[in-house]
Formats: sequence, C-alpha cells, structure tokens
Amino acid sequence: MPNSPVLTKGQVVPIPSSVMRRALGLTIAETRHSTMMVSAGSEQGRNDLDLGIEALTQATLLTQETGMDWDAFFAVHRDLPREGPGLAEDVAWAGQLIGISPQGFVCDAGCGPGGDLAALRQLVPHGRIDGFETVSHFVEAAREKFSGDPSVRIFEASMEHLSGPYDLIWSAGAVYFLGVPRALNAWRSALADNGAVAFSHPCLFTDTPSEAALAFWEAEPGSIETEATTCAQIAAIGWQVLATRTLSDAAWTAYYGPLLTRCDTLEAAGTSASVAAAIAAARKEASDWSAVAGQTGYVLYVVRPV
Repeated sequence: MPNSPVLTKGQVVPIPSSVMRRALGLTIAETRHSTMMVSAGSEQGRNDLDLGIEALTQATLLTQETGMDWDAFFAVHRDLPREGPGLAEDVAWAGQLIGISPQGFVCDAGCGPGGDLAALRQLVPHGRIDGFETVSHFVEAAREKFSGDPSVRIFEASMEHLSGPYDLIWSAGAVYFLGVPRALNAWRSALADNGAVAFSHPCLFTDTPSEAALAFWEAEPGSIETEATTCAQIAAIGWQVLATRTLSDAAWTAYYGPLLTRCDTLEAAGTSASVAAAIAAARKEASDWSAVAGQTGYVLYVVRPV
C-alpha cells in the first residue's frame, strides 16, 4: 500500500477504521460485481476485478502485518451511530447550497451504518434515498433504522456503480477509496440535470505538515493533499467546486466519542486479547487525531459537472 508503515511482529497499528472495512468490502461486493461484468465481456469489469483482487491482497497483508483480528475489529466497530466524522449540519449545509427539492432523489454512497440517513431524510422529506454499503452488518444497521420507510433503500453493493438519476450524491469519507477523479467520473452519468456531489475528503491544512500529521493517514489509499490540490484535480476532469467546508472538531467528536464509549463498555465486560488490541488501536487513533487536528482533517466539497 502507498505510505505503508514499517511494522514489527505483534505491533498494534492504528489503521483507520474506514480503510479496514473498505478493504473487506472491496473483496466482497465489488469483486462479485466485477466477476459478473467480466463474464459479460466488459473491459471495465476486468479493471474492477483487478481492483478487487488488489483489495483482497491488501486485506490479507494488513492481517499478516498487524496481526489484526477482523472479528475483533468489528466487535469494536459495531452498534456505532457512524463510521467517520460528520454532523447533520454538514448535510444541511450541502443541501441548502444546491437548493435541493423536498421531493429530491438522494444517494448515500458508502453509507456505513446509516449515520447520515436521518439528516438526508430531512433534506428530502417527500423524496427518496438510496444507500450503498459493502459491509453486511453495516447494511443491516442502516436498514433497521429505516425499516418502516419504503422510500429509503439500502443496497449491499459497490458505491461505484450507480444509476440514479440522483439530485445529490452524498459520500462521507469514502471517495478516497476510489480516488477523486475515478469517483466523480463514475458518478457523472448517475446525476440528474443540475445534480451535485457532496463528499468529505482527507485534507492537509498546511503545506508543511508535521511527521505526525502525515503518519495519521499513512495507511490510507492514495496520497493526502491540500484543499487547493484537490480542487485542481476536480477542475481538471471537468467539474466545478461550488463551495468547501472544513469539518469541525465537533464532527470528529461525533465519531470518536461513541467509539471510545464502546471501548469502555467492552473493557468493563471483559475482552479477549484480540479485542483488547483492537480497542488499543481505536484509542490510539483518536489520540493521534487530537494531536494533529490543526494540521489535517476532512474538507467537505460540493461539486457539479461543468
């Protein structure tokens, strides 16, 4: 993987949760989709199958290098309201910016356990929402939240292969698994006329970040850039940046607060050595972010094809 850390045997490495769940998701849903496409003779299917195989390799290497027990990891990352930073007010800001209709059609790409679904529902109280997620128990959690609402559908499927047409594609902290250009190019045809994409994305807030700030993202796929560089990438593929918004410290607390409470609950009940290691990794990740919060974080981009 790019920027992969040097590890010693038995070392606990706080690989951000999004990386782990995405690596597993790629091995399941996206590889399944790609295999079907290859059978149909699709060149894109072959490319995506290569991506799925690469993700499977990465997941295997992560397990070998860190000694991480996936069952233990998901024991910690279960029954959480969200799997990354964000607030309802971030969703509201994006919706107001594009002037979405209450009858709008929205996609939550990489919805996790459904942390943003309620806020998206407030944007389109008379509309429809599709969520896409590859981790089975996150899909189940998201479906449970809106089990009585037939206008909210959650699919256990790749977020890359969307149909729409959507008035808004929302993606909280998931675009970088594909890369900004690949994600936006894939979603262009899934937008309705005058539709927009809103996505939060890792960002360096300085041109001279500390080693600690760079190390926070070292296990993430791809490189982490400044806002100016990401905006230039967006413009280069024929999209317009309507506005940006830095996610607040409160948005990060909305993620790490429940995660750390979950760690406390598991520890109080008694845990296995593998779950204890996953708890230690989660605590270290939260601590590491606190130390570099002024230098790096997430920026929310609202963009539209030119």
